[in-house]
Amino acid sequence: MTRATQWIDKHYPVTTVSFVASKPSDAEMIKHALLKWSGLTRDVLDRYGLDLDETHVVENRSRDRVLGIDSRTCALCQVYWKGDLKKHCIGCPLALSRGGVPCDHRTDREMVTGSKSPWSAFAYQHDPHPMIDALNNALKFVETQGETLSSKDKKLKEIKGLDNLALVELYACLVKVAHYDIGAGTSEAEHLYHDYNISPDDVADILLERLGNTKC
Repeated sequence: MTRATQWIDKHYPVTTVSFVASKPSDAEMIKHALLKWSGLTRDVLDRYGLDLDETHVVENRSRDRVLGIDSRTCALCQVYWKGDLKKHCIGCPLALSRGGVPCDHRTDREMVTGSKSPWSAFAYQHDPHPMIDALNNALKFVETQGETLSSKDKKLKEIKGLDNLALVELYACLVKVAHYDIGAGTSEAEHLYHDYNISPDDVADILLERLGNTKC
């Protein structure tokens, strides 16, 4: 067994495709990411005779690629990245723990301090520590959120459990109450998210409260 294979066995034992297929929780996906990113520190790479070439782990001598560090090897990206700038990482716990800011964008604090985003720190400086710190914060965020089930979460779970006809009726009622056509109603939700940095769950809560305060 080569040292590169040993590194894979320790830090990326389950491929993202297989892992996502098992429908892991947010906490499990964060831990999957942490396992990979903890293997990207200089001391660990040196221990296994590995190096970084742009955003790839490579063997020191041959420069053969071992693993790409990108969205394809990130369970969170596979689940939450929509490939649409308007829906960029919506719902990702890593982004939510950063105030709704994805890992490849800078928070206000990072801009003030002149720091790079976690992803940029790795991509341009080969420094995995900001991402490791961000993932640890995301894990704490998820675990804290999971301690109590808020009324908002209960409403969302109720909606997810409705059949298609009930969802149609619910949405039609919502549109009627908001006095918007379907397109405008959707646009308002996007407006709340993009202009005021309100999370998708909060948007759903706001719209549901409107519905709850009426007699449809």
